[in-house]
Amino acid sequence: MHIEFNRILTAEETQNWRKEERGLRIYQISDDKHTWTVQGYEKAEDKVDALCSELREKYGEQFRSGIISKEYEPEFKELLADNGVNEPLVTHYVLEVSVNEFEDEEVGLVLGCISPNDEDIKDWIALLDKGAKPLREADNPELNYSSDGQIWDGPDRNIAHELIFDIRERHVLQAVGRFARSPSDPDDGATVYVFTNVLPDRWVDKEIPDVDVLAEKQLRVLETIADSEDGMTASEVADEIDVTERHVYDLVEQHRDTGWLNVIEGAGSYNADVFEVDRVPKGVIEL
Repeated sequence: MHIEFNRILTAEETQNWRKEERGLRIYQISDDKHTWTVQGYEKAEDKVDALCSELREKYGEQFRSGIISKEYEPEFKELLADNGVNEPLVTHYVLEVSVNEFEDEEVGLVLGCISPNDEDIKDWIALLDKGAKPLREADNPELNYSSDGQIWDGPDRNIAHELIFDIRERHVLQAVGRFARSPSDPDDGATVYVFTNVLPDRWVDKEIPDVDVLAEKQLRVLETIADSEDGMTASEVADEIDVTERHVYDLVEQHRDTGWLNVIEGAGSYNADVFEVDRVPKGVIEL
């Protein structure tokens, strides 16, 4: 049986409908794939922790939900609990296609992606009697493995890429689509932060730089200032803990435009600037 497919809306019209009718906004964080099928999450856990902390700071109880790979769902739930989410709403890739619990959530977080390995793709290519192999295994010395991820070479490389897309990109799209599912409701809508770069550009409304996790010494400086009643100068911080004044100045200069760090120019002894810290974040990100 042959079924014809006619697209009613253009790609641009589809995205306008998503934003204006569904009220679904998608913000991409970082420019990394973060492929966490069975490993890799550990290297980014501090970033995820800081990200969840900042989302709670910005949205309060509105943020409590997210989707991640099955392998790291328990760790993600625990991390949310550590950041004040008493009843986290979490599911994992593959299962996300059959859940509707996220439809009323106003803020969501989609973490990383899953992806088939080279051997899986080889098996499928063989079953389909097609010809393709990973670019990293190509005989041509000019075809080197790309940091962009799994890139294939051969006459049927498009089929290999489609297989990867069907698991990697499509599940992220499905995860994002779990939110804001009532376009007829004018009050329905959601902002979903996506911590992977695999989505097509047309699905990304805003790109946000990666999370800047604060180092231990930076946290000590900020905690010292936060504990003071009237703020501190760089020299006072240097006298209090084992850091140089230059380190304090560099830290302040890097984060002086944030909402939690205040600079009162010339208010200290000998017209030194006084620094105030309202709270100490785990990391810095412009949400």
